[in-house]
Amino acid sequence: MTKQVVVAMSGGVDSAVCARYLLRQGYEVLGVHFVMSPAGRAAAEDARVSANELGIGLEVMELADDFKAQVVDYFCDEYSRGRTPNPCVVCNPRVKFKRLIEYADSLGIDKVATGHYARIVERDGHSILAAAGSAKRDQSYMLARLPEVTLARLILPLGDSPDKQAVRRDAAGLSCENSPDSQEICFIEGGSYSDFLAKSGRSGKPGRFISPEGKPLGPHLGTTHYTVGQRRGLAVSLNRPVYVGALLESGDIQLVYEDGLYKKGLVISGFKPAGGFGSNPSPLEAKIRSTAPPAPCRLRLLGDGWAQLDFEQAVRAPAPGQLAVLYSSGLVAGSGFIERSL
Repeated sequence: MTKQVVVAMSGGVDSAVCARYLLRQGYEVLGVHFVMSPAGRAAAEDARVSANELGIGLEVMELADDFKAQVVDYFCDEYSRGRTPNPCVVCNPRVKFKRLIEYADSLGIDKVATGHYARIVERDGHSILAAAGSAKRDQSYMLARLPEVTLARLILPLGDSPDKQAVRRDAAGLSCENSPDSQEICFIEGGSYSDFLAKSGRSGKPGRFISPEGKPLGPHLGTTHYTVGQRRGLAVSLNRPVYVGALLESGDIQLVYEDGLYKKGLVISGFKPAGGFGSNPSPLEAKIRSTAPPAPCRLRLLGDGWAQLDFEQAVRAPAPGQLAVLYSSGLVAGSGFIERSL
């Protein structure tokens, strides 16, 4: 009996090569493309081209309403609260992979696949997410909130790829071979976050900059224009570089010198341990944003999904609203959303 798999086709090179790898492994591949927003509609045609070149079927599904309710509104609401959201880590479990599994179920197909750079490890009866073979391309952070029932059905063919250039070489002959990497926020086409938020009716709070010494300075543009760790665009002239240290509930923005960005501890909410891990695995590292290096830490459970992370060395600019992902020996051990630093 031929093995079947549903591949999420983004229109880019990674998902196309993912499908090509699975075809070479003897799978019958069916593609599906999700239209999440008006900004992403052009990618549907790219996905059709790739599917035709690979000789596989493609279903295009409109998910804009679901995506807006689950992801775009969350993104705007978090920014309006002075937090720094990460729409991908919310979209993956709530929309993209949920709908991918539902579509596979409607066809009676067990396996699904995407072009993400991460791996699935089977250990002691558990399916565990693991970092990719290439640390530079690793996307396990973005998939950290996926439930184990999804991981058990997921195939990630690019997880052991040495780098993006190797993947592009394997895309030889496909129209997407030299297509650029996708932008970070798929639903914002041109312009800035603050412009997008303003159009959505979220302008953020007005307020003043507060100097590192506690002195009130001039007014800022509104809290939606700033995030923790930001230096550019502050239009503040002091005797040395300053950064956004915190967005205060009053609407004021606390500025700090660079050494004030470093924090030794974090409190996180919504903590979810990964299957197969005890309450306090060791050794333990945490990534406080997708591009941050893993930092050694200790975990303290506080109850009701709250936990505290204590780092061996202070980490730079942890931002409330971002996801902290825990790793143990390269395996994702859990995750939670940053609430405040200590």
